[in-house]
Amino acid sequence: MRKLKKPKEVLKLTDDFLSKKIYADAQVKSAILTTRGGAFLDLEDFEKAKEYGHKALKLMKTHQAHSLLGNVYAKTGEYDKRDKHFKCASEIKKRIKRKKQKKHKKPNNQD
Repeated sequence: MRKLKKPKEVLKLTDDFLSKKIYADAQVKSAILTTRGGAFLDLEDFEKAKEYGHKALKLMKTHQAHSLLGNVYAKTGEYDKRDKHFKCASEIKKRIKRKKQKKHKKPNNQD
């Protein structure tokens, strides 16, 4: 929905999910909070975007939540915070990539 430029619809849907507690675990709730923060960013409500970004990070340190906050801080001119969050997002993405590569790597003695 955010990519369709319908942030108000995203807010309604995510509000429904959060109020009814329709989510499986912290990872899902963090994703919902991050999506909600992104919708507020699209609406240029930077304080709400920060609030939801930080709520998402409290639940789970994800590159998406850090990227959201990096984008918010870029818009508000808080460049030190922007850099910190973009760096964290990048580090998390690199860790995920390394884990995936290890998982798919064959042992040396197998052909």
